[in-house]
This record gives sequence, structure tokens and C-alpha cells, in this order.
Amino acid sequence: MTKIVNLALAAISLPSFPAHAALPGNATAGTSGAGYTKDSIPVAPWKCGGPSTAVVYKPSDTSGGPYPLISFAHGFTAGGTRVDPDYGPKLLGPLAAAGYVVVATEDAPKKYCEWETADQISSLGLDLRDVDRSRPTGIAGHSMGGHATELSSSNSRAVSKYNIATAVALHPVSFPFFQPKIPVFFGTGSADVIVPPSGPVLAYKATKKSGKVLAEIKGATHFEPNTIGRNRWTPFVIAMFDCHIKRQSEQCDKIYGTGEGALCSGAISMTKCESVAP
Repeated sequence: MTKIVNLALAAISLPSFPAHAALPGNATAGTSGAGYTKDSIPVAPWKCGGPSTAVVYKPSDTSGGPYPLISFAHGFTAGGTRVDPDYGPKLLGPLAAAGYVVVATEDAPKKYCEWETADQISSLGLDLRDVDRSRPTGIAGHSMGGHATELSSSNSRAVSKYNIATAVALHPVSFPFFQPKIPVFFGTGSADVIVPPSGPVLAYKATKKSGKVLAEIKGATHFEPNTIGRNRWTPFVIAMFDCHIKRQSEQCDKIYGTGEGALCSGAISMTKCESVAP
């Protein structure tokens, strides 16, 4: 039995990731938020099923582009048409407004899918406008999508092919675990009873790659990153990407430093917070 399980996990960890295809056709009429716009685009069918669409967020003013690309994987039951209302206003939109193109899969609307990692990574190959292909990319996810992000971060071929620089896993399911090849931000909450913080904490401790981060917000529930949550992660998600993709030293200080406003020494109360500088 152990041998069978290990073979199955190896298959999850190292699949092949062909570039996902953006299909010809019109995107839905774009809408906007504070500093960002969003569109739903048609794509080839997802490995995890569901609508063959993705939501793409961009800065409202694209004159400063092109921009680095981030691929986001959603949580269980938050796929399909739930992606934008659940994550757009407080997480993905503000991330785009900070100077990124963010693509969010709308796969797996109602099922738990271990292969969300394949959809997340193949999204990085979509032919999207305003993307700077000369710069590194990033990956992020929540819950089920947090686990997809952990799996994606461990895939050497995918990291190399898409030049993935860093990952943000919020309240992630953390089993099975594979060694990340890039710095990972593990975010969790002391009041998360859906995916208890012990999983992300153990994943952080097991991670050997420098640049790793662990933050556990005191009193935060599993829905901290959702629109219904307080979403105190957003400025630190942006800082993690700015540090590793844009190489902004002040944002690295916000993640790894000890000054005012830094992750582990700022105004947000943490029950656990530590990191290993890159």
C-alpha cells in the first residue's frame, strides 16, 4: 500500500505541463475596481473541469506595462463563477493594481481536485496581453489552491519553464508535502478550524529552501483571504512578490525585516511569525 501511495504522490508532484491555450473569441465586457480591471477569457478545458474560462486582472492604467504574471488557484467550492466575488475585490484586484497581471483559474467549481496544480501552472503559459515575459512569474493560492501552490512550487520543470520566483500559500492544505524549489510564504490563522494551522506550520518547518516565511495571524479564520474576511494578508502578498519578482529591497524588509510595519513586528498580532531570509 505504501508503495502505491508513493507512486500516486509522485505522479501529482511531477506531471507534464503543456502551455494552456487561450481560445479565440471575445472576452466578457471588462469591469473595474480600485486601480484594476478584470475580464473573463475563454480557455481550453481545465484538467479539473468546470467552466473553460479564467479571470484576468490588470492595472487600470496599462501604460506602465508590461507587467509580471501571477497565477492564482482558488479554494474548495470557490471555483467557477465564485472566483471573482470571493477573491477579486480584496486580494486579486489589489494585487493587479500593485503592478501585476493576475490570472485566476475558474476550474473545479464544486469538487476537490488535486490536479489544480496543473491548471495553475498551465495558466502561466496563456497568451495574455500586457505580460512581461522577460521577468519572473509568481504563484499563489488559498486552501485547496494553497496546496496546488505548494505542489507547483515543488515542480522543478515548471519552475524552470515559467521562471517562477516565489509562491504564496494562504491557509493551505499541506499534505502530501514535497520540497519547494522556490521561497514560499505560508500564511495561516490561529482560529482556522477548516485547515488547522498545524499543517502549514509543519510544511514550513520541513521546507529547506531559504526565503521561506511563516505567519499565523492571531484570531484569523480560514476565510481571512476571502472577500468576507478581513484580508490582512494583501499587503504582505504584494510585498512577497515585489521582493522576489521586482527585487524591491523595501518590500523584502517588509517580509523579512524587524522594523515598523514588517510582517513579524507590525501592528497585526501574530501567534507565530518567522522567516529565513533568502
